[in-house]
Amino acid sequence: MPRSSDASNIWQFEVPKLGLTYMFLMHQVLAISALHLGHLHPEQRESYALHASQHQNDAIAGMRETLTQITPDNCHPLFAGSSLLLISAFSTFPYQRSGPQGHQAPTVDDVIDVFLLVRGMSNILSSSQPIIQAGPFKNFFHEVVTPASTPLLDAVKQHLNTFAAKLPNTEADQFSKDIVARETSNLLEWIDHATNTTAFPELRVGLTWPTSLSEEYMQLMRNRDPAALTLLAYYSVAVHSTENSTWFMQGWGVNAARAIVCDLDASWKDMIQWPLAFISDRTIQL
Repeated sequence: MPRSSDASNIWQFEVPKLGLTYMFLMHQVLAISALHLGHLHPEQRESYALHASQHQNDAIAGMRETLTQITPDNCHPLFAGSSLLLISAFSTFPYQRSGPQGHQAPTVDDVIDVFLLVRGMSNILSSSQPIIQAGPFKNFFHEVVTPASTPLLDAVKQHLNTFAAKLPNTEADQFSKDIVARETSNLLEWIDHATNTTAFPELRVGLTWPTSLSEEYMQLMRNRDPAALTLLAYYSVAVHSTENSTWFMQGWGVNAARAIVCDLDASWKDMIQWPLAFISDRTIQL
């Protein structure tokens, strides 16, 4: 699970204990467990995925009912459930659809679905954040780290700045340029914030940047706007860099890249050369 080893007791003991009272959380724990078993035993992935889907549906139904009246008591299991639901969404992304010859082929719409889930849960629980930060999950919000960037995120920032400099001279309409420029600046700030507040900044960026996305940017992605898709490619590099150490992110980067390439206008392909090169070959020069 994400977060430092100091928080492992929370996931292993506190969350299951809350699950005994709040069944939606127990179903969510079982859904994640099934997905992880499917990752460990790929030959049985379909069977585990079925079990995960059943528990996931029950968890979502229970969460929806509980979300109608958030209280100081139930906001904690809702936070845990939404965190695990987020992980579930990322872990199942590479297996959303079956393409030609049986290959899995998620689309940009599947990316948007994950982002909408992330944004929705964040918005719903934002009003309870002070209570959550003082409760059993308080260690999640008070991680003590020595601020230090990483070569990967330094490279992403460098290429994002290059993209931002080129954006005004592209053929994108002015509305798209303004929105994507704003979201690019936001991603750069998000990277700096993650670097200063967590020992795993790439994972923090991957999981939480979508919480900040504007509805205008989401609509640009729905419309397959080339500038918006190009920015998505750079974000996907950060996600891809976590795959070796984070089971629920595996397959995300390459599948997102394929989805972007399928929808990106040919005249914009040069703009995503570096993200594609990194995602296809982790040994390239940063």
